[in-house]
Amino acid sequence: MCGIVGVVKYPSVDLSPEILKKMVTDVTHRGPDDGGLLFFQEASVEGWTISSETDHAWAVALGSRRLSIQDLSAAGHMPLSYRDRYWIVYNGEIYNFLELRAELETLGYTFRSLTDTETILAAYAAWGTDCFEHFRGMWGLIIFDSVQKELVICRDRLGIKPLYLWQAPGIVAIVSEIKQLFDIPMFSPRMNLAAAAEYLRTGYENTEQSFFRDVQPFPAGRWLRLPLNTLIPSTPNDYWHPERVGVSITNAEEAGKLFADKLRESISIHLRSDVPVGCALSGGLDSSSIATLIDETRGSGSLSLHTFSCTFPGDPLNEQEYIEAVNAKIQVKLGDKVVGGETVLACSSFFPKGKVEVVPGGYRVTGQWPFASGSSFCRWATIGSHVPSPDPDAPPIWKLFIVPAEDYTLVDTWRTFGLRATGSNDVRVDGAFVPEHRTWDIAPGLMVAPDNGGPPLYRLPWLYMFTSCISNLYSQGRR
Repeated sequence: MCGIVGVVKYPSVDLSPEILKKMVTDVTHRGPDDGGLLFFQEASVEGWTISSETDHAWAVALGSRRLSIQDLSAAGHMPLSYRDRYWIVYNGEIYNFLELRAELETLGYTFRSLTDTETILAAYAAWGTDCFEHFRGMWGLIIFDSVQKELVICRDRLGIKPLYLWQAPGIVAIVSEIKQLFDIPMFSPRMNLAAAAEYLRTGYENTEQSFFRDVQPFPAGRWLRLPLNTLIPSTPNDYWHPERVGVSITNAEEAGKLFADKLRESISIHLRSDVPVGCALSGGLDSSSIATLIDETRGSGSLSLHTFSCTFPGDPLNEQEYIEAVNAKIQVKLGDKVVGGETVLACSSFFPKGKVEVVPGGYRVTGQWPFASGSSFCRWATIGSHVPSPDPDAPPIWKLFIVPAEDYTLVDTWRTFGLRATGSNDVRVDGAFVPEHRTWDIAPGLMVAPDNGGPPLYRLPWLYMFTSCISNLYSQGRR
């Protein structure tokens, strides 16, 4: 995980280099190992030159915070250049870089480092934007071509790595995290009310829009050009077309063997690393299979494997026994358990007129809340005792609700029985959501088995996504 920033502007637009330094610093947590920032200015004779950090007339700025995975030396410092023409800042990893590097060497391309980052630039020099079809991995990257006078921006096929684009007259910024944009004086954060309402009603995030009107998530599986003379991004181009893959195997046994072979091969190249490797282990089929195949792949080698798990002691769905069984079989170097049972929910100034109070038999929710019903409120709310915010800079209405381990309850009337929410609901005008004052009485009770006799139903993803939503919307703005 790394953090990047790229800003292009007309020289007439005044943006202090100190602002770019702050934008890089904002994502230090993403890349604690190294950082870099360069400013480029077009000269009349020499072409593009690296300008002073005190000169405001720069046209291109590239910054990075690096988490070192391949080649931990200074040779991987970013922004990184190739043949004095191409520059890159990049977040991610190209797992098949060794194979690509060998192929590029047969074409006459040379390398000064052992990084996958340099391989990206050599591949771009050789194949142009077709190089993205060759990559296996995850990435969000910005390439500056000083000859063509353009940026090329690209995101991995599934959008694993974050990348956002914002533009205003005379300036365009590309960042890893939205909060970096708050440092730019001309950036005006305006909430995308439709996106926020949809998220809070459904619990699903629309990957084609952000919670801010003028900030666009860069589309997954696409690349675009950004000419420096116009600062008008081209239409994003697809480079991945899974829908074109036809059915070629119809025999189940043959398909299963091919899948197993491909899974082993995929895991093998994912293990390429100059630092220790970790694996999340839930005790379920997916993570247990991956951890076991990692152990099989590494054999008696020196690769150390760390597993990380979340357990819920005393809970009927606790999978600790399966976690420990897998750890015992693969003989990991370290099994780290994050013991659950205490869940934190943060409510920020997005709900300035909402209130939760303890009443006999449960809780009373009053005020203005952007939810369609009491059931919707229960869908994401995990309610317990009210405690003061640990953040002294938080607004006065900041609240934390904690459910103690001995009274672990997730209230969710959508999938959980034994809960009750009664009272007035919202109204809609022309199909748009309009929050109005309402009152709900919530009877939390205990988690119970559904009518079909199955196990209790939990909705942890709702809580996680809501907490993430609040963090994106407000915590970033205050930092």
